[in-house]
Parts: sequence; C-alpha cells; structure tokens
Amino acid sequence: MAVYKRRQVWWYRFTWRGEAIRESTKQSNRRVAEQIEAAHKTSLAKGEVGIRDRTPAATIRQFAKRDFLPFCRATFAAKPKTLGYYENGTARLLEYAAVADESLDTITNEKITGHGHEGVHRESRTSGLAKNVLARGGMGEGGAGSSSCPDDSRRSAPRSHR
Repeated sequence: MAVYKRRQVWWYRFTWRGEAIRESTKQSNRRVAEQIEAAHKTSLAKGEVGIRDRTPAATIRQFAKRDFLPFCRATFAAKPKTLGYYENGTARLLEYAAVADESLDTITNEKITGHGHEGVHRESRTSGLAKNVLARGGMGEGGAGSSSCPDDSRRSAPRSHR
C-alpha cells in the first residue's frame, strides 16, 4: 500500500502499466484511504476503469491570449507603460514560431534559444522574454524597466544618489 498524507488528507500513488497513478482519497482516515486505493487497483485490473486521460496543456499562444494578457490588462490598467511592455513582449514572443505554438509542457531550453532548429542560429531578444515568462509561470513580477527586461537599450542609466 502506498498511501501518504498531505496536510489532513490521505493520497495514494502506484504505477499501473507504466503509468503513474496519484490521487487524493479525500479521507482523513488511513484505513479508509488504503481501501480506496485497493478498490482503484482492483477496478483497473478488472478493466472497469481505464487510466484517465490528462487534458492537453495549452500552447503559449493560447495561454497568452486566454490567461496572460487578460491578467496584465486587469493588473496594469492604471500603468499604461507597463501594460504596453507586456503586450509588446507577448506580441514579440508570439512571432517566435519555434515556441509560440508549442504545448507548454513540451518546451525545452533548446526550443527557446533556437538550437536544433533550421534557420535559427542566434538567440533572439524575444527568447529572453520567453525564458522570463516561462520561469515565472507566466505571471510577470516586474514592471517596465525591471531587471528582467530583455531589451537592454530601454533601461535607464543608473541614477546617482544625492
């Protein structure tokens, strides 16, 4: 039996035909959790339940249009320069065909930097934005002029302290 506790609830995990099965029992009693795990294994063995299909991950384009840009527009409505920064960066990212239509769970560093793709021999400024967006889970932490800005020419010179 492979049950384990997360906070106040018992979960189970096991492998069935090479596929990892991990689910919450929604129970606080260990014995009941073990019975639920055993019932799930039995139903799989009898063929009553197939392994549940995972919903496919969104592409960067889908994520940007459905989640990221609406988030930015709501969060930075009072900061038009910051909003413009994110909208411009997202538009540039979506122009980068090597990753724009890739599923979020299949993107590798090689796809972001352009290595291994014909016709792309250098890392673009957009790929720096892609790295920042992906590293942060898509929700930007910095605003305009932050240290994560991929375009160094837009950064202002350091100010002297008076």
